[in-house]
Amino acid sequence: MKACVFSLALFCLSLTPMMAQKFQFQPGWRFTAGYASQVQDRRLFGLEGTILAREILKYEEQNYSYDLSFAVHRSLLQRGDFRLDAGLGYRHEFNNFGRPFNHPYFTGRYHEILRTVRRYQVHQAYLPLSLQVRVLSLGDNAMIFLGGSLEGSIHFAKTVRATSGAHFGKFTAAPYSLEISPGIGLKVGLWSGMASYRWKHYRQWDHVIFDGFLYPYPHGRTLPTGIDTYNPTKLWFTVSRDLEDGWWRKEQWPKWRGK
Repeated sequence: MKACVFSLALFCLSLTPMMAQKFQFQPGWRFTAGYASQVQDRRLFGLEGTILAREILKYEEQNYSYDLSFAVHRSLLQRGDFRLDAGLGYRHEFNNFGRPFNHPYFTGRYHEILRTVRRYQVHQAYLPLSLQVRVLSLGDNAMIFLGGSLEGSIHFAKTVRATSGAHFGKFTAAPYSLEISPGIGLKVGLWSGMASYRWKHYRQWDHVIFDGFLYPYPHGRTLPTGIDTYNPTKLWFTVSRDLEDGWWRKEQWPKWRGK
């Protein structure tokens, strides 16, 4: 599934030259495809340090979660070495766990057998706001830039495949996360690549995998509600293509375009 989503994103990028010619986009539009790897959230709260916790973690398939994304961006501001973009995109989060999950989230009732996760996926619409600043020119058509993004997302679907083979899904729209990620990139012609890391992370508590009934605190305390600021290491790698020249400084592009 991950390969299918990422292949679709790359296919969209490959079509951008034809789209730019057919629809005559104005300078400032670009498509982006991204891949991220994150240290898996393995907190067990009230079970931590117990024999049960060790048994649960022993059967975890992976230590990392993954995100795939693609988006279209439009420049809000292009001035010399600076570019500010806003966009709209789709993000797909993959988690492979081996632990219980809160099945009443999907069914509305408890089952006699406590089901466990095989794969947990979150489908999101996200709104990136990104800044790029040129720091070093590499000839007429290339440069190194510093950048950063502020990305808010809304989940619209969550799905679980249980170890028993059963599938659960729920479609509902709600705020999911807010991420701040600085990074560094290389731009050659209309193509650019960027590596970034997540600096800050704010997310609604995920009651699919964290639930007070499953993971109670000692002495009757329950899991907190509201915003979770836990921020395990996450690295993003993105590839972008501008649909037309625009940034930076259009007058610096004639040699590359063969004029």
